Amino acid sequence: MEDLSALLAQPIVKIAGAARTGKTQVLADHAARLVDGGCAPESILIVASTQMAVAALRSRLAAATGDDAAGRIVVATPLQVCAHVLAAPEAQAFCGRVPRLVTSPERKFLMEDLITCGLKARTLRSMFRFFCRKWEDGEPQEAWIERGEMAEVLDLLTGKLARMGSMLPEEAAYFAARYLTETPEARGAFAHVLIDDFQNLSHAQQTACCQMTRTQLVVAGNANETVAVATDWPYPEGFADFEEVRHGVAVAALDHAFGDPAVQAFANALVGAEGMDAAAVARSFDGPAAASDAHAADRGIVSVKWASPEMELNGATKYLRAVYDARPEEGACHTYVVVPNRKWAKSVDRILRGRGFRVSAAGAAAGIGGDPRTIERCPAMRAYTKLNLLARPDDLQAWRCWHGYGDYLMGSAAWLELEKFADTEGIDLAAALTRVAEGTAPNFPLRDKLAARHADGLAFIAANRERRGFALLRAIGADKLFEFEALSCRMAGDETADELYAMMSDAVDDPVYPAEDVDVRVTTIDRLCGLDASRVVVLGTVNGFFPARDAFEVVSTDDARARETVNGRRAFYAGVAKADDLLVLSHFGTADLELAERTKMKVARVRSGEDGERVALVEPSRFLDDAAALRPETQSGQALLSAYQLA
Repeated sequence: MEDLSALLAQPIVKIAGAARTGKTQVLADHAARLVDGGCAPESILIVASTQMAVAALRSRLAAATGDDAAGRIVVATPLQVCAHVLAAPEAQAFCGRVPRLVTSPERKFLMEDLITCGLKARTLRSMFRFFCRKWEDGEPQEAWIERGEMAEVLDLLTGKLARMGSMLPEEAAYFAARYLTETPEARGAFAHVLIDDFQNLSHAQQTACCQMTRTQLVVAGNANETVAVATDWPYPEGFADFEEVRHGVAVAALDHAFGDPAVQAFANALVGAEGMDAAAVARSFDGPAAASDAHAADRGIVSVKWASPEMELNGATKYLRAVYDARPEEGACHTYVVVPNRKWAKSVDRILRGRGFRVSAAGAAAGIGGDPRTIERCPAMRAYTKLNLLARPDDLQAWRCWHGYGDYLMGSAAWLELEKFADTEGIDLAAALTRVAEGTAPNFPLRDKLAARHADGLAFIAANRERRGFALLRAIGADKLFEFEALSCRMAGDETADELYAMMSDAVDDPVYPAEDVDVRVTTIDRLCGLDASRVVVLGTVNGFFPARDAFEVVSTDDARARETVNGRRAFYAGVAKADDLLVLSHFGTADLELAERTKMKVARVRSGEDGERVALVEPSRFLDDAAALRPETQSGQALLSAYQLA
C-alpha cells in the first residue's frame, strides 16, 4: 500500500485490476487521504457509472472520511457531469441548446414524430442509433454527416428537439466534450478527478470527465468488466489504451481479489473465453473458506437446475429464505437476486415479499415501458407525464407526450400540424399551444383535437396542483405501480410535485435503491456495477437471457452475434464476481413455449407436454461452459431443498 500511496501522488494515474481487487476502495481511500492532507472536499470529483454506484461510493467515503467530508465531496454519474457542464450559459450558447434530457418513455414519441418525414420506421431507427453512436464516440458532427437523406433526418431530429427545449443524453455527452475541448477556460473545475469503472463511459463521456481536472486525474477499471449502464456505447479501449495516448501515466495493477476463492476462481475461468483480456485476472484470493457443516451450500458456488421457471422461482426463494435465516446478519442490503428481465423481477419481488423479506426491485426497474397507443398499456408512462406536467406546466416535452396517449399515431399527425401552424405564424410551439388552448388560433387540421386534449391537461393540473406526497402519487395513478415503488420508498410524504419530479426524472433510466435497509435487492446483472454483495443469486441462467437471444440469431451476422456474446459475457463476469460469500447459478430445463418466445429465451427444441401444450426445451447459459473445468457441479432443485428439509 505504501507503493500505491506514492504512485497516487502522480498527476495522472491508472488503477487496473480484476473484479473484486479493490479498485473502488482505492479511490475512496485516496479521496480520504486528500481531505486529510488539507484538500477541500468540494474540489474533489468522483465519477461512478450509475446512481446506485454513486450511493455505494458515498457510503465508502463516509466510512473513510466521516459524514461531513463525504457529503461535500462531489460524486456524480458521467451524464450528471455532462449536464452540469452544459448548465452554464456559456455552454448553452456554444451548443445552442438547453440540457433538458429526454427520457426513455419520451423517446418513443420522438421516434414517432420522425416517421412523419415519410421514411420507413426501420430506416429511421437505424439512423437514430447511428447518430447517437457518433455523438457518444465524440466525433465532430461535420466529419460524419454528409448531404442527402441522412443529413435531412438529422436536421429534422435536432430541429424537433430544439423546438421542445430538449436534448438527448447522447448529445449531452457530445456537446459537453466538445465545449470543454474547444473552450480551455471552462476546463479544470476540480482539483482532483477520480473516475471509477472508466471502461463503462463512452468516448465523449471519458473526454468530458477527464477535462474537469486541473491538478490530478485518477482512473480505475478493467475492460473485462465493461457493462452498458452509463451509456449504450461504452468505450473499453479508452481504458485499455489510457497510458498509450497520454504522457507520464503512472500505472498500478491490482491482482489480489477479496471474496470467496471459489467464486473468484470461477470468474477467472470466464476471462479465458474469447473477447476477454486473459491477462486481467486475480492472481490471489482472500475470502471466507467454504463451509464444512451440513449446510455447505451456505457458501461458495451453488449450481442448481429446476424443471421450470415456476419451480425455480418457488424453490430458489425458499432456499434463499433458509440461507438468510441461518446467517441474517450477513444479508441486509448485500443479498442480490439477479433477474433476466422485468417480468421476472415482478414475479420474484412478489414471492420474496410473501416469504417475509423486505425487498427493493429498483435495480430491475430501469426505464419506463408501455405502449402509448393504448391507454391501458402505458400506466407508468402516463403517470410520469402527469407528474411532469404538475411540476413543470410549461414543459413542451411533457405536453407532447400528453397529446399522444391513446392515439394510434401517438399524436404525431396533430403535433406536426401544430408545428406547421407555429411556422406559418412565426411563433414558437409554446405560443402556438397557448393560442390553440385559448381558442384564438385559426382553423387548421386537427386543431380541435389538440384543443380538447390540451384542455384535459390543464384541467388535471388545476385539480391536482396543490397535492403533495402520497396523495400526489395517487392522483397521478402511480401509488401501486412497480416503476414508482423505489420512489415511494424514498419519500417522506410531504413532497411537492416539483420535488417528486426531480427525484423521479433522475431515476427513470438510472434507478436507485431506497436508503433504508432491505433484506433483498432485486436487480439485473449489469446494475451490480459499483455495488458490494455478499450473496448473489442469478435466476434464469439460460441461453437467451445470459447471453441475450441476439447472440444466437441466425439472421444476424457472425460479427453481430460475437459482439452480443462478448458484451453479455463481460456483464456476467462482472456480476457474478461480486459475490463475496455465496453465488447461486440457477436455471431450468423447460418453459411454456409462449413464455419462452415472449421473454426471448433461446429455444433448443419444442415438444408436446402432457396436456398437449407446447413446451420449449432450453439450455444452461453458455457462460457456464466457458468456465470449463471450474464449472460448478449442478444439482437438482429437489436435492437442494431436501438438504434444507424444504422439499
